[in-house]
Amino acid sequence: MVQTANTIWRDFEADGIPSSGDHDPKKSEIRTWGTWVEGIISAFTSGGGLVFTSKAALDAKLSPDADTLAWVINDPVVENNGIYQKQGASGTGSWTRVSDLPFSFIIASDAGAGTPNAIQATTSIPVSGSALIWMNIFEANTASPVTVSFNGESALTIKTNSGNDVVAGGLLAGMIVLGIVSGTTFRLVSDQASSAVLAAAEAAKTAAEAARDAALAAANAGYLFDTEAAFLAAGIPVVLQFVETSGYSSVGDGGGHRKVRIAAPGVPEAWQKQSADGAWWEVRANRITPGMLGGDFAAAAAYSLAFGAELVIDDPGTLALAETQSISGVVRGRDPASVTLQRATGTNPAIRVDLDGTTIERLTIDNMASVGSRAGHGIRATADDFTARDLFVKDFGSMDGVGGGTGVLVFDSGGGRPQRPHLFNLRFLGNTASQITIGWILESTDYGMVGHIHSENIIGTAGIGFAHELKNTTKWTNLHQLTAVYAESAYAIGGESLGTGLGASYNLLYGLLGDKVDKGIDDAWGRGNAVVGTIVHADGRPGSATESYAVRLQGAIKGHYADINAFGTGANARGVLLEGATADNFIQLSGHVEGTYLARLLDTVRSNAVEITHPGARTSILGTVLDTSGAPSHGAGANVFYCHATGEYIGSLSGRFRHFLGDPGASFNAGDRFQFARDSNVVLAMGTPSTAGTIVGLRHAMPGNGGVWGFLHTLGATLADNTVTMSGWGIGDRYVWESASFRPGADNAISLGKSGFRFTSVWAVTGSIQTSDKREKSAPIAIDDALLDAWADVQIVAFKWLQSIAEKGEGLARWHYGVIAQQVRDTLVSHGIISLVDGHYINVPAFLCHDVWEDHIEDIIEEVERQVEVTKTISVKTDKVENGDPVYEEMEVSVVDTITETIVTGKRLVRAAGELWGIRADQCLFVESAFARRRAQQAEDRLTDIERRLSKLETT
Repeated sequence: MVQTANTIWRDFEADGIPSSGDHDPKKSEIRTWGTWVEGIISAFTSGGGLVFTSKAALDAKLSPDADTLAWVINDPVVENNGIYQKQGASGTGSWTRVSDLPFSFIIASDAGAGTPNAIQATTSIPVSGSALIWMNIFEANTASPVTVSFNGESALTIKTNSGNDVVAGGLLAGMIVLGIVSGTTFRLVSDQASSAVLAAAEAAKTAAEAARDAALAAANAGYLFDTEAAFLAAGIPVVLQFVETSGYSSVGDGGGHRKVRIAAPGVPEAWQKQSADGAWWEVRANRITPGMLGGDFAAAAAYSLAFGAELVIDDPGTLALAETQSISGVVRGRDPASVTLQRATGTNPAIRVDLDGTTIERLTIDNMASVGSRAGHGIRATADDFTARDLFVKDFGSMDGVGGGTGVLVFDSGGGRPQRPHLFNLRFLGNTASQITIGWILESTDYGMVGHIHSENIIGTAGIGFAHELKNTTKWTNLHQLTAVYAESAYAIGGESLGTGLGASYNLLYGLLGDKVDKGIDDAWGRGNAVVGTIVHADGRPGSATESYAVRLQGAIKGHYADINAFGTGANARGVLLEGATADNFIQLSGHVEGTYLARLLDTVRSNAVEITHPGARTSILGTVLDTSGAPSHGAGANVFYCHATGEYIGSLSGRFRHFLGDPGASFNAGDRFQFARDSNVVLAMGTPSTAGTIVGLRHAMPGNGGVWGFLHTLGATLADNTVTMSGWGIGDRYVWESASFRPGADNAISLGKSGFRFTSVWAVTGSIQTSDKREKSAPIAIDDALLDAWADVQIVAFKWLQSIAEKGEGLARWHYGVIAQQVRDTLVSHGIISLVDGHYINVPAFLCHDVWEDHIEDIIEEVERQVEVTKTISVKTDKVENGDPVYEEMEVSVVDTITETIVTGKRLVRAAGELWGIRADQCLFVESAFARRRAQQAEDRLTDIERRLSKLETT
């Protein structure tokens, strides 16, 4: 028969007898009672139990089968609340009330509806003798007896616990009373607490306790035993419910304790013993030590497990465990230097924790791995709220590579993810010869707290040596101040095998020191983890000849952040290794390592960003970044590297570099890879020293040619000597700006404008200077009179440009003066100066120009991104292992890559085909001048002839 709650949680060992001592409930009895209560609830719910808030809602529900149970809990008619049973098959029948609701407490309200001596109270459910009723008192009673009516039912006489009527003034306004319905009475759980009664009771209690204490003192004077042996040899009066010892083997040896009288047990435990008179006694303590049980640690641990007592190991020395020891509650040693628990041969682990809230602290655990091949864990915990604190775990590891080799392991054994594990102030010293060595592991746990942990000699000769590890799907762990010395990996995040779930995720480590480690941060699987404040000495563990990395990410790592300061003087000391399908991670590395690579990327890693905050002794990160992953150098999937210290930026996820001071909404072209914008003026300024010969500008470089085109400014000895040059087109400087001139880069080599592409106007203070050096001309001859005769027919006219009329209107378009080229042409043709042969004009003088051009068409060019299949060389992990590290082989594979290329998307007509006639005005003026000179000379000659004739007439 299950004990009642009153029996389990009674106040004293012998119910109602204070002298028997305080009663501490047994966990075993609590578990049995709780299982019984859970069984009742399960019987209701598993049987299809239903809950309704009104009787009407219940009556409307006839679909349940016959004998189904249902509760009505909030019906306004109090009597309707209760437990009902369905009568009739599904869809028919009715509900019959069979019992009150099984509530332990019912709240009753006295709102003053009755009188002080005839209380009227209401409840939300019917009252019954099976429930404890909690009721407030609205106003003090003035007479005796007092009655109470619940929900308008028959009045019940209020009785005290001893069966007496309450006295006048015994119920005070605002008082809370507890009681049960017993027949025609409402019986309070305590006697009336009026001031007079209370004073008398307290006086009687004081006198009784004084008498009791005096009697017990006299009685126990002869029953405080010096040792356990003295107790076993004694006969103890039956009136005594407890005795005490002053020690176990001798007085004051720390083994003294209290024993309480118990019924004869079926199978005695180590803490249950029989005195010489045949009575059975049991150790009763909230704090148990092995010394209380003759130095038997296993018995003390079992007692702690059964009673929830704190297990304390006060005696210094080594306790050899006979088997794996299960513990619970609090296990506390004096300090790690004084108390050692030694793991038993062939057991795994040394200590097992399966009950929530267990704490182990201030001990040394010797795992004895060096004795044979005794692989095993120091502590194996599966419970929630497990705490390990102030421990030293040593000589652990798997010598043969089989089985566990962890100092402390907290994991999910299938019963649920352990919640809130706490590991603080721990020291781990592994066995240097073991093949597998792991300082501590949190495996598939949530919300852990880990800090102040030192792990050393975590070598792992088979390549598994993790000083600190988060495994499988551990999440939301807060870690800080971890140290690793001589380890294969200082801080590892991973799984039993790559690809298990999402891996360890969303864990934060602040403060990691790794001295002489192969890998500082070693992540195999997971996402969203962060490591802040890390110093790694990446020269490798003793005897290691493998490449050492400050951080290695492998597998499907996503969204990790790491901040590392790496040092290493050996040739194998490297910075960052990314492999597998690692993607979307950000690493900040201060790379004071002397190995070849600051960053190495393998397999198919994508979209990672590595910031080299300092390159160490290097002046460039180019050549220290090896990316054989096949990822594009820019655009989606690119791996990005940059170093502010060296001013180098490799790659961009957007495919471009942007510098915005506000967004003006400018429309950039797809090929504009370097973009500068501001919501007002944008000036790109470049500063240099004032040394003559200093150059600043833009240059187009390409493989094998660093100067395809350039726009450069060169300082001269004085400001007047400065020049700006535009170079290109394969012939050096094409145009030169000097302080007082703009000129071509070479003499007599470049035209200003071309056929079909004219300037509208030229503004100048003076006219153009044309070369007229005889050394550059043929032998001069006089202008042919036939040309001058023809020129006489050339008309000098006034005209308006049609474009001006179109733009300004007839009235505003201005008059211009000159000749019409076609009229000049036709005049010269009519005079035989120009001949028309097969549609072509020949012997055209230089002052008459005829320009003919075809359609001028340009390509419409755009930059587009497209995916292409290309062959790349990548590094692939093989099944081979050398010195504990995987071996990579290079192979050529076809991969889909995103490239940017320039393509012609169409054509556009810049200038339609056509022809124009023109003149060289300066030469026309020279012809006009020659024509005028000839006419003047002819006039002069005629005038001279006339004068001669007149003179001759005068003489005759």
